[in-house]
Amino acid sequence: MPSLRSRKPRSVSKQTSDAALHHSHWQGLVCGSLHLTIWRAVTAVLLALAIATSPRADVVVVGNDYGGVLISRLASLQALRMNDTTVEIRGDICASACTLYLGLKKACILPRTKFGFHGPSHNGEPLPQADYERLSQVVAAQYPLVLQDWFMTSGRKTLVRMQYISGQTLIDLGLTQCGPSAGS
Repeated sequence: MPSLRSRKPRSVSKQTSDAALHHSHWQGLVCGSLHLTIWRAVTAVLLALAIATSPRADVVVVGNDYGGVLISRLASLQALRMNDTTVEIRGDICASACTLYLGLKKACILPRTKFGFHGPSHNGEPLPQADYERLSQVVAAQYPLVLQDWFMTSGRKTLVRMQYISGQTLIDLGLTQCGPSAGS
């Protein structure tokens, strides 16, 4: 394993927001639920392929990240797992879909980072109950075991606002704290 100084960090915040904007633009052009489902699957596969074939970095540094489209983030997570990439969450805020990084086996966090959780929705609007339950299970499955029950009993109950947990609290629960950054 290379030393911390030889790692090449890259930021995913801009990449994530650009992907979400691109996804939402094209999503609006697709009609019908079947087409939308197919479009989402194709988008996820293309995003995972793009990440998997991009120049590899053994460390990805996540700055302030307010989330994004669930399906796109799930594809990103899959690519990070396939590449065995370390994810360092070093921003002041990691909210919504960003919190899914917490479930990666090679993720670390800072005590000062605030993690914002909410339940699945469509732009803050409630989903049909079956979709809400299914997507809640998908989201919970991404988290470390220590967060899964909390998310299902409490974290998912908020749709518009966030429920915040400090990085220090998560570290106290057993999540890994990041060491000093390469630039320190």
